[in-house]
Amino acid sequence: MRKLIVLCLMLAGCGGPGFFKDYDIGAEKQAVVGGVMVTASNETKVADQTAHVTQQLVYGGISGKVARVAYKEYGENPVKPLFFQDLRYDLNGSDLIVFQDFTLQVLDASSKEIRFKVLSGPKDPNAPDEPQKEENTAPPTFPH
Repeated sequence: MRKLIVLCLMLAGCGGPGFFKDYDIGAEKQAVVGGVMVTASNETKVADQTAHVTQQLVYGGISGKVARVAYKEYGENPVKPLFFQDLRYDLNGSDLIVFQDFTLQVLDASSKEIRFKVLSGPKDPNAPDEPQKEENTAPPTFPH
């Protein structure tokens, strides 16, 4: 169902201005080589102009301990990316894949697939801001 919604947003711009993501923060996901790891889509309307941007990370496999990931950014045309970047992450130093607003923790990677946990991703620009925690401004107290 989610793929149908993304396709509808990408091809027809249906549903009006909005935000879509195919992941939940903290959730484990997997992708095969050439498969989409995460997608975030944002459509905004200003006056009578609508701007649409879809961001994707695509798994490109692993060589030794170096994982390849492609970042793709699409506008109105879902076939031709506006921007493409081939990324490489050395998993010896860290198990994190970090690019723009995406942070993914690699749980397992092979030449066939990758398993990961989504730690962060683009935020819905239309969502209300999270309330700020009040800081305790009182001086610290020490036991006598």
